[in-house]
Amino acid sequence: MPKTLLLLLTLLSYITTSACANEYHVLLNGQKIETSGIEIANGYDLTNPEQIKQFETDLIKLDSIWKYIHEIKAYSDYGVTLMYLGRYNEAKDVFTAIEKTHPDLYTTASNLGTVYELLGKNDSAYYWIQKGITLNPKSHNGSEWLHLKILEVKLKGLSYLTSQFMLGTDLGNDTIPKSSLTTEELTKLRNHISYQLNERMMFVKAPEPIVAFLLFQLGNIKALTEDVTKALRTYTDAYTYGYRSVLLAKRYLKFKQLHKDSNTKLDKDALTDQQLQVMLHVEEDSSLTLAINKLSSFKTYLSAAILLLGLSCVYIVFRNKV
Repeated sequence: MPKTLLLLLTLLSYITTSACANEYHVLLNGQKIETSGIEIANGYDLTNPEQIKQFETDLIKLDSIWKYIHEIKAYSDYGVTLMYLGRYNEAKDVFTAIEKTHPDLYTTASNLGTVYELLGKNDSAYYWIQKGITLNPKSHNGSEWLHLKILEVKLKGLSYLTSQFMLGTDLGNDTIPKSSLTTEELTKLRNHISYQLNERMMFVKAPEPIVAFLLFQLGNIKALTEDVTKALRTYTDAYTYGYRSVLLAKRYLKFKQLHKDSNTKLDKDALTDQQLQVMLHVEEDSSLTLAINKLSSFKTYLSAAILLLGLSCVYIVFRNKV
């Protein structure tokens, strides 16, 4: 018994920590404010050798607990730790075994959905995430609907990666984000996107279009519900994950100007004007290329029409002579 108790006491819990700081931020109206209690997510770095070593140690402890007292939670956590280590097929086998002996547990359904997605089996992932929502609609702060939307885009194609399809709303195309949602609705949406990204970004590394898109939308919502300083940081993350658009560049430049006007410092890793101008020029170059292509196509059609007209004239002249 003491040995079992010792094993239980050494089981590590996975707690996300946060750090607090005081900073000056800028609101959307240009007002400079002092804010405190900034939450900085500290998720697992799954590439860190020390973290990997810790996971391997945890794996041994969890395996021992499972073998000694057959606690299903320990076996489930064992499977989660395998996921952290990138051993997805082994993790899937663990969760599948749990589902057979202890069916209809929300945690199992959710974990199966996640591991199937990591394995690239999005149909199976959709099934298990949907089942998880049925078993516990309030889990993940009620944000799993967005997980389903992400999987739908993966199944249907990136043409479905739009604000209306993903979020059921849009945030406008002007330099300043706009929304028909209330502040309460926007805050709820912001929290749901944040929750999903916090988990997803541990496993999904840049560049990745869906994460990039969601980060951009999250930045837009932060501008409307919090401040443009937080929006800029999230825009920078979106850029890091590969998001490129003229709208991102325009909003970034606008929010940078608000900082300059209020004499508020930007983060050291903020995007430079040169990076933003490249985005603007790429958009202009794309438009120019499209226009040139259309003009070339028109010239081709015009040449073909002239050729056909010439042949018709020759045919008419020849027929009249005959």
